[in-house]
Amino acid sequence: MSPYQNHRKLPKKRPGRFLKFVDETSLGALVVYGLMVYVGAVVTISLIEFAAFNFFGLQWVKSSSGGPIDFWDMIYFNFVTILTVGYGDISPHGFGRTLSTLEALFGVGLFAGGVSLLTVKALRPAPNTIVFSKYAYYCLEEQRFMVIFLNTSVSRLENCTISSYFKIGRNWQVSPAVSPPFLTTAVQTFFVDSHTEDEIREKLMDGDCLRVCVSGNLLGSEVAASVQYKPHEILVLQSRTFIAKYEPFWRPNFGDPEFFEMFHYKPEGAQTLAERFALN
Repeated sequence: MSPYQNHRKLPKKRPGRFLKFVDETSLGALVVYGLMVYVGAVVTISLIEFAAFNFFGLQWVKSSSGGPIDFWDMIYFNFVTILTVGYGDISPHGFGRTLSTLEALFGVGLFAGGVSLLTVKALRPAPNTIVFSKYAYYCLEEQRFMVIFLNTSVSRLENCTISSYFKIGRNWQVSPAVSPPFLTTAVQTFFVDSHTEDEIREKLMDGDCLRVCVSGNLLGSEVAASVQYKPHEILVLQSRTFIAKYEPFWRPNFGDPEFFEMFHYKPEGAQTLAERFALN
């Protein structure tokens, strides 16, 4: 099959499960899992070797003192081998040299892979680097949708892109992407799709939605987040003047109830898009 036809071939299973697991697992948990793999490998190998010594008389490890080797000596020897330390007080001989070489190669590969994985995990932006408000807004004066989101990191996002599209009447209407040079750590408010009230009233259907994606570069790493707002999650407001409330929150305290209420702004009596345009 030509490599240009690979996009037509379905995989046998969904790819990316390991990456999804790493993304959803904390750094501390990954360290614990790595230690468990090391300990598990050492204990398993030691049990096999100890059984071979005692039940089959196969002896491929010897002590420099010439004394007998018990199970805990095997644990110690295999930890030293898999960590590629090699003190020499217990050493392999004969066929044991081949096994110890393979064990050391496994340990080096496991260590290198673990360090690489933890480095990527540590430098990877947090999943909630970009957080959206619970609501999107339709401003009547501008007849445009507006979204509110926050860069929760302590550094600004560079080379950003904000793309959006509104599904109305079974048709996807894609707006040109907006490319601000950077986004600060303050609350961000952006107009996205433009639609008249008459168009929405005429075409709005159950299943329509507004989708928004924000991406950018955070200290050399790519970060992106997307959100979907259904009509009952889009509030209808007269104008965008309420955004002045966000100005005092340059670097907000995320645990502040006042900020939480403002970020998820919902004035009393505000109608949703579904309610205003009588969507059942």
